[in-house]
Amino acid sequence: MGKFERFEMGDRVVCIKEYETLKVDSHYQINGSGDLGWNAATDKDGYGFSIQDQNYAYESGIKESWKLPYEKQMKYYYFTESEISEYFITQEEDYKAYRRNEKLNSLGI
Repeated sequence: MGKFERFEMGDRVVCIKEYETLKVDSHYQINGSGDLGWNAATDKDGYGFSIQDQNYAYESGIKESWKLPYEKQMKYYYFTESEISEYFITQEEDYKAYRRNEKLNSLGI
């Protein structure tokens, strides 16, 4: 893991800002982390993360997307450390916000 400790490989994250087919309030998994400059899939540099969108084919409107091979049904997106903080929060942060809102609503605020 890099110097950035808020997110780690294997974490589930919650989208807070739409990005291509990634939807707000949807949960995604970080399936990779490391030096993005070594990754031939992106032209980004620095330490970053890979997010897997398992609903890519369906969200893209591909008819009968379930018939595609699994690797064609999904897409990987690559985010630098600053980008991942812009587009995602951790599930723990999402749950804390949910509990806070629940308490505020119970108080009528």
